[in-house]
Formats: sequence, structure tokens, C-alpha cells
Amino acid sequence: MVEVGVNPNAFTCSTYIQGLCSHKRSDSGYEALRAFRAAKWPIDTFAYTAVIHRFCTPDVYTYGALIHAYCKTRNLLQSLALHKDMVSNGIKTNCVILSSILQCMCEMGMVSQAVDQFKEFRDLGIFLDEVLYNIVVDALCKLEKLEEAVELLNEMQG
Repeated sequence: MVEVGVNPNAFTCSTYIQGLCSHKRSDSGYEALRAFRAAKWPIDTFAYTAVIHRFCTPDVYTYGALIHAYCKTRNLLQSLALHKDMVSNGIKTNCVILSSILQCMCEMGMVSQAVDQFKEFRDLGIFLDEVLYNIVVDALCKLEKLEEAVELLNEMQG
């Protein structure tokens, strides 16, 4: 590509690294990651995720960092997919991860979806802290559902 004057974009770099890692060539994937960084080519969180998954068994902290990074870049679909992967691998979610997801939804204008997601988490019996409740109370106020916001505040206190 470079020989003909075309520099790769983040998608190209990530696809190449993921391909190497998924074919049990993690060392080559890591070396490609280092080479791309040295060449100042764009690398996104997908590339880092591919390398991390090949070199270590992710725990709640690894998943949390990746989910938070995806949320910060407003890549909600990837953060939700990673959260689903985490839970399906038997790793319990936590309030920090859920806060990142709900806050991302709200920042993307998906306020009613954030409220629905909160209710789903609550119905599954997941522990929800004050930060999560505050995110959703704020979302309900933005939706002008003040009675529901008050009910949630009462639930939080009781």
C-alpha cells in the first residue's frame, strides 16, 4: 500500500492485526502493532483488544478498561458486545462498567435506551450504586418523566 502512496487507516491496521492474532500469530500481531505505532499509523482499540485477548486471559479490569475506552470513543455497539462477551465468559460486571455504558448512551442522546438498560440491569439483580441511579434520574428528568425520577430516588433511598 505504502509503495503506491496510500497510507493505511485505523480499520486496515486493526484488520491486519486481528487477522494475525486470530490465526495464532500473536507475536506477529504484536510486532505489527509496534511497527504501526512507530510509523505513526492510526491504531484503534480493536487492534489493542486483539493483542490483549491473545496474550492474556482478560479479567473484569481488562474488560472494564476496554469497555470504558469504547464508550469514550462513542463506540457503544462494541462496548455492549464486549460486555456481553465478558458476562458470557462468567465474569461478573460491576457498577463502574455499567456507569460507562449508561453514560455513553446518555451522551449519545439515547436517554430512553439508557433508562431501559438500567431497568434490565436492575431486573437481573445486578447491584446498582448511587452513580448509576444518578445517571438514570438525570436521564428521566431530561425525558420530563419527573414522577418516575422521584420513584427511582425513593427506591434508591429505601
